[in-house]
Amino acid sequence: MKAMPYCSALLSGVEAKRVQILCKAEPGRYALSLLGNVRGVLREAAAIIPQALQSQGFPVPDCRMMVQLQPQEDIHDRASLQLAVALAVLIEFFSLPEQTEPTEDGGGEPSGVAEELGLDLLEEARAQRQRIARIEGLQDRSWLIIGELDIYGGVRPVKGLLSMLYQARHGDTVIVPRASEAEARLWRCTNPDREVQLFTVDDVREAYDCILSSSPRPEVDTRVPADLTRRHHVRPEIDLKDVVGQERAKRALEIAAAGGHHLLLYGPTGQGKSLLARALAGILPPLDPASNMREIEEINKVYSAKGVLNEEEPIVLERPFREVGAGVTPAALLGGSLRGRDPEPGEISLAHRGVLFMDEVNKFDRRLVEQLRGPLQEGSHMVQRARGSVRFPCNFILVCAMNPCECSYFGEWECPVCHRVVPQEAAACPTHPEATLVHVCQCGASAERQFPRLLSGPIRNRLHLKVRVYSPEKVLPMTRRAEASSTVRRRVVQARMAQVGRFAGTDRTLNSDIVLPAEIAQRFNLAPEVQRELSGSPRVVPRRASHRTKVVAFAVARTIADLQGSPLLRMKHLEEAVSFTGDLSLDYELRRREPALGAGP
Repeated sequence: MKAMPYCSALLSGVEAKRVQILCKAEPGRYALSLLGNVRGVLREAAAIIPQALQSQGFPVPDCRMMVQLQPQEDIHDRASLQLAVALAVLIEFFSLPEQTEPTEDGGGEPSGVAEELGLDLLEEARAQRQRIARIEGLQDRSWLIIGELDIYGGVRPVKGLLSMLYQARHGDTVIVPRASEAEARLWRCTNPDREVQLFTVDDVREAYDCILSSSPRPEVDTRVPADLTRRHHVRPEIDLKDVVGQERAKRALEIAAAGGHHLLLYGPTGQGKSLLARALAGILPPLDPASNMREIEEINKVYSAKGVLNEEEPIVLERPFREVGAGVTPAALLGGSLRGRDPEPGEISLAHRGVLFMDEVNKFDRRLVEQLRGPLQEGSHMVQRARGSVRFPCNFILVCAMNPCECSYFGEWECPVCHRVVPQEAAACPTHPEATLVHVCQCGASAERQFPRLLSGPIRNRLHLKVRVYSPEKVLPMTRRAEASSTVRRRVVQARMAQVGRFAGTDRTLNSDIVLPAEIAQRFNLAPEVQRELSGSPRVVPRRASHRTKVVAFAVARTIADLQGSPLLRMKHLEEAVSFTGDLSLDYELRRREPALGAGP
């Protein structure tokens, strides 16, 4: 009888590869020989499989089993192959012809097997050999079997199952762990055109019966339950209406959410930078399975590859919010491997389609921050190792927060009479306009030199919006009532819908994806005065601004126009955008040149 076409899958980054398993039995004492670059994880299968079979009432094969994996690749984590190897060994053993020896009455009786296994197990083996005849009718079917075994024969979930299911081909019969049924259901509902049979099992016995079709089993449902929610990372429910003041920072949050722009918040310590960053998650467009299934699938592939999906928290249905501190390691932030393990997604990938918050970004290892250049620009990150390279998705909104100096008050001016902090937009105290404002920073002249250097130029260019945060209790009275996050979210959703139509048929999805001036002229519907600004007669955009800064200014302006429902990008939109996209070095210079501030220290 020809070999059964058993296949399984291996995870590589957030993608998977199909692996064919070939099994051949040879006479001799039982041994399980695994051929190829099996490494330690699959070598454990030689010890686990006999224990699992015995625990499920199967006889241990009394012959030598040779198992070959194709293609042979040097990948460490091969636990997902254990169930497929066990079933291949079991079917191959039961497919062997019975070995008999003549008895005194001329009959035949299996020799050796009865003595080693006992009569009960022998009868079980005979029954299984009778049932194995049914396999001959299944030779034209192919099997994709994924699962890890324990010594009791149970089938455990594996990392990256959602990605592995994409290796299923037309006509395959797929068997996966029941503990991962939510991932299987998500895959089925996102791939309704794939004609495969998909089953879930708890142990080896169920998987064996499924192959022989000896017990009818229902297939996995294609509907995603509405009550499957994510609780991996508890996100504080912070509403913008609860944040006092900081209207300019709130405006920047709205622009960042609408266009996918990266944001820097800087100012004195304890004035709400972290609070504002966490509020950003509440104004992002929600993930609706009816319209955002592709994004849901991308997020869950990353979380599945990380191995954090389980029965209690089966599917991610909310945009991630990840927060990292200055002590994060390169492997934890960017993705990678430790102690020879396969590369895993890092925090930038776990924040895919969501928000990554880096608090006190100027305290991070400078070389680590510089490595964010590529991911911020490309939306993906490649981890390269001697055994190969894998690419992880990381299309997220980066929010950075920092203090501008050691005392955190650099750039803060206040009235010496009423001690009111005067925002950057004002040149004098509204209550005492005759008073000379005082610079409250205690760090001296070194702070002025170090402020623009807290972040490198390339990183500052990639942070599209830069906003100073002031003391809420001392800032100027609010000119309008604070809006709730739900109100702001509605405008963000409308702005993103406008971008969907704008970039239909392209690989762009948000205004922040634009990198070429030709795309600006082609897709942004510029007013005549804005076209002149782009063509080489800048009046609002600084003449010495870098190419990327100019592109970012127009992209932010287009997002502002989308938030206002304007099909035409006008000069007022560009002026507001430039006020957010200026370099950090301009912040102190503009404040210092104001007439009312000239006498300040």
